[in-house]
Amino acid sequence: MGWRGYPKGLAGEEIPIVSRIITVIDSYDVMTHNRVYCSAKSVSEAISELRVCSGKQFDPYIVREFINLIKFGEIDDALSIEEPRLYAL
Repeated sequence: MGWRGYPKGLAGEEIPIVSRIITVIDSYDVMTHNRVYCSAKSVSEAISELRVCSGKQFDPYIVREFINLIKFGEIDDALSIEEPRLYAL
């Protein structure tokens, strides 16, 4: 069983479902947004990366369902968050 490394030696389905879901969502968000250290990947590149890591780093069921949500338009700009604006006091 893959996707090891969780605290307390938990692996696979021993890892709480919410944690497995958040890991996939957060990774997709990081991949599809510009960072200081790298440019954003396209949605198709991010999906490819999720597939490569499915069963190794990510729960394969969560990855499959997340990709289906993207394909069916349930997730698009919903993960986009406007850049925070700093206002002078």
